[in-house]
Amino acid sequence: MEKTNEKKVFAQGICFSKLFWIFVIGCIVGTYYEQFLTLFMSGNWASRQGVIYGPFNPVYGFGMLIMVWALHNQKDWKRLMLYGAIAGGGLEYLLSFLQEFFIGSRSWDYTHHLLNINGRTTIPFALFWGLLTIIIVKFVYPFLSNGIEKIPYKFGTILTIIFAVLLSVDMVLTGAVLLRQGARNDGKEPYTVVGQWIDKVYTDEYLEEIFPNMAKQNKTNSLKEENTTIVKNDNNTSQCYFYVESHNKILCFCSH
Repeated sequence: MEKTNEKKVFAQGICFSKLFWIFVIGCIVGTYYEQFLTLFMSGNWASRQGVIYGPFNPVYGFGMLIMVWALHNQKDWKRLMLYGAIAGGGLEYLLSFLQEFFIGSRSWDYTHHLLNINGRTTIPFALFWGLLTIIIVKFVYPFLSNGIEKIPYKFGTILTIIFAVLLSVDMVLTGAVLLRQGARNDGKEPYTVVGQWIDKVYTDEYLEEIFPNMAKQNKTNSLKEENTTIVKNDNNTSQCYFYVESHNKILCFCSH
């Protein structure tokens, strides 16, 4: 019998390795896109990374990953535009809300932009995400996919494992540090040795250099303004704000 030595193809098709490197590429491209845009708009070269270590912005990484994973087989351009706009705008809104809800800060605020949605995203930006989806799915992804699959199988597998572990640790550490910063800004002392270590190593000044566009928010005021109900009675009109705090308490603030 003849032995066939078929060469293994790294990250063939839609698999974890392929999607992981699409995510990494999206993180890096998104970071430098924002940094060059900031340089062009303000003349300042400022950090726009989304994690503590490395030029990675997970917002763009997850956006690109979702586009490729969910829409790589979509042939209709109009549907690509629509689905991309909904996914991109929705992701931007969700991440902004979660950041403010858990950490008490915002990395972007579109309050004064045209057709904004609670300052977290805008209709024009959602349309931009839709257009970007067409470009990525139709043109960028086929090129990247072909390049990724040319990486030697063994080398690519080892590199994927190493990068996946390091980036996961980086993202988890970043989340823990930012959560602790939010608690620290609320005047809460660390309960554990880990919290004490975070306060010592990752000070507000240090984090401000890494995340210069992350503005502190008053969670009570900003979140309650997004959920407003007008309640009328016989005597007057009350404006009640409903929102859920991080301790799972539902509060109502009313003004007459």
